[in-house]
Amino acid sequence: MLKKVVTTILLFFTLLIIILAILLHFAFRPIKSSVTIELDKETSLYCEESLESDFHNATYYVDFTLKENDKSIYLGWGEFTSEDWPNQIVFRQIENWSILAVKDWGNLKILMVESSKAIRKDTLFMPNNLRYDDFWNADHKEIPIEYYGASRLDSVSKGNFFINYEYRVGNIEPFRFYSQRVEYSLNLEIGEFETKKVFDQVLK
Repeated sequence: MLKKVVTTILLFFTLLIIILAILLHFAFRPIKSSVTIELDKETSLYCEESLESDFHNATYYVDFTLKENDKSIYLGWGEFTSEDWPNQIVFRQIENWSILAVKDWGNLKILMVESSKAIRKDTLFMPNNLRYDDFWNADHKEIPIEYYGASRLDSVSKGNFFINYEYRVGNIEPFRFYSQRVEYSLNLEIGEFETKKVFDQVLK
């Protein structure tokens, strides 16, 4: 009798573990969906979303395709941390360049396609990459700490892009935290961003 009870209990827990494993598998597998964002009467943005989540975080990976009449142009992908990502993207058309500002985790990434030459460019703006900017280096000696900080698009005016950075300097406490804006112009010939002005740091 005792042997049957033990066997039944073992079977019960084995079945329970299998059920939990199946539920966890389906709970955390990527959830795919799509959405179309209308830009104007002839142009739309087709977005394929893949949601990946665990116990702590949810990440939205989104592929962006620009649709103009019967033509489709793949722009690239972004990585977001919230479901309101459609409100975090900015589209601009500057001459032949289709430009989409998205997120790559906490940093700004700009996706661009030049339609006449079929050129596609991705540019990631990270605070610790400011060290490679001659304009920035001219007035700053302490470089932002790697893997800390964020960037976002502040505005676009007359073809110039104003980008806000937030970063930390110093490896030993007390750390210093800054926000800083940088103005870039877009070289339409090659699709590269060129620094025009580095604004003063603001201590946070």
